[in-house]
Amino acid sequence: MDGVDLKKIEKKMNGASGAELKAVCTEAGMFALRERRVHVTKEDFEIAVGKVMMEVTKKNMSSYVQSHSSSRSGPLSAHHRHSAAHPGPSSARPGLQADLLGLSLPPSGY
Repeated sequence: MDGVDLKKIEKKMNGASGAELKAVCTEAGMFALRERRVHVTKEDFEIAVGKVMMEVTKKNMSSYVQSHSSSRSGPLSAHHRHSAAHPGPSSARPGLQADLLGLSLPPSGY
């Protein structure tokens, strides 16, 4: 792991679940493999963290918190942050591509 500072990655992923940590490590490794490298770099991890830990806009997060505030108290868990990033059923439209922080999601069925 060339120049990888695990403490910095830990700070960027504060509150992440074990599955999210595993996904970041897997993604970083895949980036290195795609470029036929045997070592994972700091940049590989930074890209992987950005891909796995997509930030939720304040608007989306506040509406999610309001709709779930009666059922829980305290900070949101990694699961709840993850769930807040998904669009609700009302936003699903056939053939529409959503661009989320540089990730293009094709419609289902492709």
